[in-house]
Amino acid sequence: MKKIVMAVAALLLVSVFYAAPAHAVVIFDIDTVTLQSSGGNDQFKGKVNSFHEDGRVRARLTGDFYGRGTLRARWFFSDGTNQVDSKYTNGVNQEISFTSSSVRDVVRFSFTYERNAGGTDTASFFVGDSPDSTGTCDQIDKDTVRVTRANAILFGGQTRWTCAVQGQTYGTLVWDDAVGSNVQRFRIRVVYTYMSGLSEELRSPSIGRGDEPRSTGILRNQSGDARAARLFLEVSTDGTNFVTDGEATGSSVKLGDL
Repeated sequence: MKKIVMAVAALLLVSVFYAAPAHAVVIFDIDTVTLQSSGGNDQFKGKVNSFHEDGRVRARLTGDFYGRGTLRARWFFSDGTNQVDSKYTNGVNQEISFTSSSVRDVVRFSFTYERNAGGTDTASFFVGDSPDSTGTCDQIDKDTVRVTRANAILFGGQTRWTCAVQGQTYGTLVWDDAVGSNVQRFRIRVVYTYMSGLSEELRSPSIGRGDEPRSTGILRNQSGDARAARLFLEVSTDGTNFVTDGEATGSSVKLGDL
């Protein structure tokens, strides 16, 4: 069975617009935060939500602080700056709500309990989960994607998410006869769904029998604030007109774990 590798190069772009809400907050990741005394007793217990709001990646720490000492939250931003929030208590329960700046993209954060009796306990996180997140705006999440038909992988690659929030789907098209004996060419369609209600479709160039290998390209959404991506296979029996192949299976991925 002959296989020919072709990269996803120039893109064909179709955008579909919907009415967008004036203000939207989309939580895409939640981490549990627990800080303890030197004896192993919980002194702070809560969670940190990573969310997207008004074009920015932000995070919020909430929970109950009932230790004896100071709780510090440090937010690290993509521009190299940082922000510190703190609260002191001496055994009296304090409800905590610390939020990163609304004008910068947060990429990682750490929370420290400084005990009156001495010593500290610290928990650190990336926006998104390591190693899918690198703690930078270039990659706050990453998903493996593919399109298959009859157990043959016709497209394999990744979707990377940036602070923008922009989806970048890239990989390799591989010709396989499993696509069907009457099919002359096929291509990949990526549909990005946006936090604001926008939907955008991108199509790769097509691949056919006898095509030469080419470098992998990137199917990058244009408007930012992408929340999810779904992949489809489109096939052509005449080399010109394409339809969605209902027997193929494409990945469906989204920013974060929620």
